[in-house]
Amino acid sequence: MLHLRALEPEDLELLYTIENDPSVWDVTTPGAPYSHHALRQYLLQATDGWDFFATGQQRLVIETEEGVALGLADLFNHEATHRRAEVGIALRREHRGKGNGEEALHELIAFARNRLCLHSLYAKVQPDNTAAVRLMQATDFLQLCTLPDWLRTPTGYQPALLFHRIL
Repeated sequence: MLHLRALEPEDLELLYTIENDPSVWDVTTPGAPYSHHALRQYLLQATDGWDFFATGQQRLVIETEEGVALGLADLFNHEATHRRAEVGIALRREHRGKGNGEEALHELIAFARNRLCLHSLYAKVQPDNTAAVRLMQATDFLQLCTLPDWLRTPTGYQPALLFHRIL
């Protein structure tokens, strides 16, 4: 059983591992390494009472009952008028492909609906990211369209699939 919790200053190495994993740079911004110093500064701000409705983002740690941090769950690009936000799940490499992403996304959906009173969530996914496509489908996100030349990658612009879920 997984749960989501707030970031703590002690999560520096988790952030460092995930943010500096080149395999996720094509789907994150800015897609470049972060220093320990930069992430430490981010953690100091993020753990100092950030308000989702003021900042438009919420980053939560995906954790087991035993306290093992598996990755991060993000809500960002919050649009207050429309009560929606974009979602992202990033797991440490060793925790991928085991159903953790699906369980974490279900927890994030419940958090967004029950705590933040959001109306909908969306995600933009590269078509060749089959794990992310399967994750969206498994959690009842509806694929709405393909956005051509949406994501800049080292090999050029790539399309993105837009997924959406009403809560």
